[in-house]
Amino acid sequence: MVLLDRTNLYLLELLQKDARMSIIDLSRAVNRAESTVRERITAMEREGILRGYRALVDSEKLGFHAHALLRADCDLRHVPDLAKRLEAIPQVTAAFLTTGAKPLVVQVMAENLPRLEQMLEKRMAPLELERIEAALVVHTLVDQRPVALQAVLAGADAGAVADKMATVTAEVTQDNGSRKANPVHWEGPVRQASTGNP
Repeated sequence: MVLLDRTNLYLLELLQKDARMSIIDLSRAVNRAESTVRERITAMEREGILRGYRALVDSEKLGFHAHALLRADCDLRHVPDLAKRLEAIPQVTAAFLTTGAKPLVVQVMAENLPRLEQMLEKRMAPLELERIEAALVVHTLVDQRPVALQAVLAGADAGAVADKMATVTAEVTQDNGSRKANPVHWEGPVRQASTGNP
């Protein structure tokens, strides 16, 4: 069982901000021994709290200029099969089951509008979804970002925590050929990680 104390929460925030931070930099940032940080990260990986490390890419620079959100009605009895079929479509970047009249929300990307239309006809139509609505994303107001865990759990202003994290990240400097980060002490709640279903 992993306790989500302020050190673990801060480690998670740092890794969400920069998954390439070394154990040395992380230990300096949270003011803990490298072995302790390594053990904490391993424990969070083992419990499924840390599920992986990913690179963020700019889809527009890769040539994907058509971004759309689809809403549709679906047979809730076949959701597991639908999830597998959606996962098999490369242009589907996320899918959610929500409340409301059209509970399925699917996020898709394509190179351009003709390719998007082609994908909808060839890959989405066979899914037998009903009352599909497609809305093109004109402008992204807030990019997908990590949750400011300590701010949310403590009821603080997420912007203030994001500013603090940006400051800490900026404080990682070159010193004698190695990166250093000034330790920052965070106050926050201690929670027990829940690995089961709610």
